[in-house]
Amino acid sequence: MLALGRLRRCISAVHASLARFRGFCSASQVKILDVRVQKVTAENIEPYGTLFEDFDGEAVRLEQWPQPGRRPVIDGVSGGVTEGDFSLEWNNGTHIAENTAVQDGVYSFAWDGGDEALQAAGWGISSPCKSSCPSAYMFTEINYHACGSQLFYSKHEPFVLMVAKPSEDRFPDEVFPEDFLAFYCPEGSGVNVNAFVWHSPPVSPLFNRKIVMKTKQAAVHSKIYYDPLKEHSTLLRVALREPIY
Repeated sequence: MLALGRLRRCISAVHASLARFRGFCSASQVKILDVRVQKVTAENIEPYGTLFEDFDGEAVRLEQWPQPGRRPVIDGVSGGVTEGDFSLEWNNGTHIAENTAVQDGVYSFAWDGGDEALQAAGWGISSPCKSSCPSAYMFTEINYHACGSQLFYSKHEPFVLMVAKPSEDRFPDEVFPEDFLAFYCPEGSGVNVNAFVWHSPPVSPLFNRKIVMKTKQAAVHSKIYYDPLKEHSTLLRVALREPIY
C-alpha cells in the first residue's frame, strides 16, 4: 500500500508538470506559449486592476514606501504622479513604444515573428512554430511597479495588454509563463494596472498606423523585470485579433 501511495503521488506530480506546460510549442532550446486573449470587462480585469473610461478622473493608486526597520516612514507617497503620451507603432516587424511620462521611455519589446524575436534576443536558433494570425512575440520589458498603479487609456484605437499575477501562495517575483493572459481593450477604454501586477507595455493590433494613448504613473517609480526567455526559455505569443468571446 505504501508503494501504491508513492506511485499515485508520482503520477499526480507528472500531471501537474504537464498541466504547467500545456499550450506550449517547443523545440530543443526554446518554447512558444500562446497567451490566452479575452475581451476586457470590469469583471475579468478585476484581479489585475480596474477598467475605466475617464482618464482625467481616474487616479493613480500610490503605494506607501516600505518601512525597512523600526522607524516609521512619515511620508512615502509625495513623489506625486507623472503623465504623458504613450505611443505604439509597428516598424518593419518590430513593435516600438514611447512613454513621454518618464525618462528613457522608448521600448522595442515585441516582434511579429518568433525568428525575429529570437534574433533580437541573440539566440541563434529558429522559432519552433508559426502563427496562423497576426501575433506579437514578447520576452522583454515585462515588469511590475511596487510604487503604485499605472494607467493606459486609448480614446480612438484598440490596444492589447498582457498581464500576470501569481497565485496567493507565491511571492510576486515567482512568476511563470503560463501565469500570463492578455486583454483586448476597445477604443475609449482604459486599464488601471494595480501595483505588483506584471504587465508588458500595451501592444497595437494595428500594423498600418501609429497609436497615441495616454498614461499616468508614480513620478518616483520602481520597476521589477521578468524575462521568460532567459528564465524559462520561453517566448510569449499574443494574438492581435479581437477575440470572439
